[in-house]
Amino acid sequence: MRTDCASKHSFFAAAIAQELARAPHIDAVIAASIDAGLTAAQAIERVKGVVGDTIDVWTKELQPFLINFRPDILTTFENAPPAGTFLARAVQNAIAHPSGPPLQKLVGPEDL
Repeated sequence: MRTDCASKHSFFAAAIAQELARAPHIDAVIAASIDAGLTAAQAIERVKGVVGDTIDVWTKELQPFLINFRPDILTTFENAPPAGTFLARAVQNAIAHPSGPPLQKLVGPEDL
């Protein structure tokens, strides 16, 4: 089944609204991208209240974007080039050594 971007966002927004209705004590949503963070904020504001007051939304971004018009959404900078380089090495390693352990890397704040 093929879905377009709008239907994915609608599905995500509906899932957030449903989860907030099921568990009203939820006080934060972690989103994996800017568009998911915006979708989460819109869904929250429809059903629960004010982002940054009654509930937080956190996401990552490659450059300062949300701060310009949604400073209430918490963000963390994602340094994509090193992540892409590491992922490319991990794929090459998996191809060269299919039975070996996968490459793993944990990046902390000091690495940003």
